[in-house]
Amino acid sequence: MKRWLLAGVTGLLLVAASVGLWDVWVVNMAGTSVNRAIVATADAKTEAEIQSLLDQAMALMTSLASRPPHSAAREIPIWRTYGAAASMSPTDYAFALLLTSRMAGRLDRTGELWLAEVAAATQHWDEAEDAYRRVDASNVLIHRAEEALQAGDEDLAVRQFQLAKASLEAAIEREDAELLLVDQTDGPSSAMGRFMRPPSERVTALFRIGRGLLQAGQPFQAVPVLKEARRRAQTDSPGAGVEQSLALTLALALARTLPDPPAASQPVYSSYYSSYYALDPETAAWLDSVISIRTLIYQALASDHTAAVCLQAARVLVMIGDDQQARALFEESIALDPRLPETYLGLGGWYESKGMIISARELYKTGLAESPADPRLAVALALAAYKTLPAENALPLLEEAARSETQDPYLFANLGDCYLDLDRDGEARAAYEEGLKRSPEAEPLVERLRLLEVPVP
Repeated sequence: MKRWLLAGVTGLLLVAASVGLWDVWVVNMAGTSVNRAIVATADAKTEAEIQSLLDQAMALMTSLASRPPHSAAREIPIWRTYGAAASMSPTDYAFALLLTSRMAGRLDRTGELWLAEVAAATQHWDEAEDAYRRVDASNVLIHRAEEALQAGDEDLAVRQFQLAKASLEAAIEREDAELLLVDQTDGPSSAMGRFMRPPSERVTALFRIGRGLLQAGQPFQAVPVLKEARRRAQTDSPGAGVEQSLALTLALALARTLPDPPAASQPVYSSYYSSYYALDPETAAWLDSVISIRTLIYQALASDHTAAVCLQAARVLVMIGDDQQARALFEESIALDPRLPETYLGLGGWYESKGMIISARELYKTGLAESPADPRLAVALALAAYKTLPAENALPLLEEAARSETQDPYLFANLGDCYLDLDRDGEARAAYEEGLKRSPEAEPLVERLRLLEVPVP
């Protein structure tokens, strides 16, 4: 009887061992296919070849996962390998399989990452955010978002920044909880953990997310992220340079969310503990925002005065109507770096907004002498010249600007108008048509060409 029992136990162990070895072998085969697909992608192989390798890997894993025994320990490597393949060939079916596996407790952190990647690729955004919160993929997501922004896909960039924010916030919460536990137990591992993951890196990541959201046209989403970065920077400084950029970026975001200034409130007398001016809530909130913006600007300027910093500060101050200080900073920026075209364009734009077109023209002329290869200054000078000089004097500047690579439709609209002023109708039409080639469907040019077709009564 004992010999039969021993034989039975031995047989079970052999079967278990064989099942384990078979799983390892099949998972290894699938992993090899995924690696070959990665190499094939790098070698620019055909999509059919790559897809065949990925399909083979996923088929092996789904087949293996369908067989018993079913346990987390056995299936985690299976779904990890399946997820790696699915992330390169994401489908709704793959997403559903990975999500079901997660709900059954069959995904480890790596599997969660693949689920997040497949969910995002198939636009299951809520599930993607939920999965990204379980793993720290913020750096990868920020990089992707910045690439999308550079490519001009603002919608995708915003999505990626939002996912990065969710992933980063969850990672920060976990780290804060770990640090609290370590502080309570005086564990020796906390110092090494903080050394390996400096908190200042989290501040920089928050800054990049906030800045990216602002660049993608989402200032209201950017403000709380940038404020959180500023709050954390007080204890975990990312360095003077990042802190300065953070202050300027937050000031810009606040300026872009600032409502129109309310009507001036009338001063009233109040009790001894109140303000001398009793402001209505709307005015008080507006003033608080303006004061916050100015404070951020002055803090940034206190850190370091460079031409670029003065320029950024001046632009923000213009937005909140602080014209005198803005003009002073524009001029300081020019004094610090006379070859920075953006400063001439900024100050010149301010001059033009005040109706000082001749001052703007002379400023653009000075800037172009410092940076003769900058087409933006050439265009700005030509447009200001057409507004302030006789047509025959403005024409050479307009023609010179048009020979650059500019796509500014107003440059070609003004060039054509100048030709019309000089009774050179054929050249006017050619100028409008050239402008449309560079800026298709530009309304100023379409309208002018339409008017040329209308017969004179």
